[in-house]
Amino acid sequence: MLGLFFFTQGASQSLITVLSKANFSISYSTILWRLSALTQVAKDKVESVVKGENKSFFIVYDNINISLWHQDQRLNNHDSFESGATATLIVSSLTPEVEAIRNTDTLLDANKLLLTAEQEAHLKEVSRYHLMNVLQRHLNCFKNNTSSDTAPLVPEPMKEKLPIEKTEAYPLPSMHIDQATVEGNLDIVQTIFERFLKLLSTWFDKGKRIFIAGDQLTISRLWSLAKLQWDDLNAYFRQEWCIPIIQLFHLQMVLASTILCTHFGEKTIGGSLAFFILLLRRTRIGLDKPDFHATDEFLRHTFDALVLTAWKMEVGMDDLDAFANRQGEKLGDTLHQRVDNIVNRLFVTKNLPSLQNRLLQNAALLLHDMVLYLELGSAIKAGDVGHITEIIQWLTIWFQGGKNKNYAMELLRLHCGFEYSWTPNTKATVKASWLVNMTGKPN
Repeated sequence: MLGLFFFTQGASQSLITVLSKANFSISYSTILWRLSALTQVAKDKVESVVKGENKSFFIVYDNINISLWHQDQRLNNHDSFESGATATLIVSSLTPEVEAIRNTDTLLDANKLLLTAEQEAHLKEVSRYHLMNVLQRHLNCFKNNTSSDTAPLVPEPMKEKLPIEKTEAYPLPSMHIDQATVEGNLDIVQTIFERFLKLLSTWFDKGKRIFIAGDQLTISRLWSLAKLQWDDLNAYFRQEWCIPIIQLFHLQMVLASTILCTHFGEKTIGGSLAFFILLLRRTRIGLDKPDFHATDEFLRHTFDALVLTAWKMEVGMDDLDAFANRQGEKLGDTLHQRVDNIVNRLFVTKNLPSLQNRLLQNAALLLHDMVLYLELGSAIKAGDVGHITEIIQWLTIWFQGGKNKNYAMELLRLHCGFEYSWTPNTKATVKASWLVNMTGKPN
């Protein structure tokens, strides 16, 4: 165990050799042999799961890029950039089925992407929830209640929650394959199914369907692969079995960068995100490939600050704790009335011209955009796939207008699947495949 621990912590071969001489570790070669044996046991387990009866699964994979820098440059000692891929097999209790309709592009209807009255009402409830949630997280009168089951001021709106189940997942061996190309994705797919899972091409006959999940680059390459091989005689090589599904974390990242780019503005203009970034001395946040975690934290802090400012404007006091204490037992009713005023003033587009100046109007638009961003994260955490599906409908238009047309195209394909081509069972399987729960616990 110590030998495996030292190896996984990056200990060099020479160090492990010294530790082996001192009887603190097994030898380096023995560690490699043990790891190979463990890998084979894991591969046998995954193969048995895939070939078992009544078992469905999907594959998610992504790239790993590692830059190797060399200080002393020589003909045989240059900087290098290694590209690889890792994959995970996730077992599902649901099985996708053959499409009800193929080639659904001609059925697209722009009106299907517009919000219905019911969706508008739900968005208003979501806005109320997040505005009240900021108060509950920041006001001392709510912080003093240390009970972990404190009821929210406004219940979180839900649409369709997944049942809470522990996800059964198996990591697959890493692959030294460049995932950025169509040929690379073909190599990855063939390596997974032929070498790792040892499935014959005949296994894919009779209408077999399997999800391959990943980011936009992966999904677009898989669609291109299917177009290139559409006339092959074998269903496996025609990629008929493959249903590429874009994953939610990548949508979160793109949505964060879209909001950042839309509201970035100029550093010299107060109220712009660029001004706030400079004022707070935030790093790793910019228009050129911003760090997601830094951007996410910054956007959430900005949202909280703007919401608290909106509440202060609404109640006419800078000390919100003092306002809450004055209300006493009437606090709940007062906040419900006040939050409706904020929503009608700042979140209804036709009311924006009534705001005093362009600065307030831009702040209101940022609040409106951030509610959708926060709600996507909340829906993922709660497992509310019904609301995730609704949000994706909105994001299709957002990405098209926010210079992310590649993502808009993938969301249009999802829209066509849900609206036209997928059976009810396939729709349920897609929704279930978006979320994994490695603990089996809520949220």
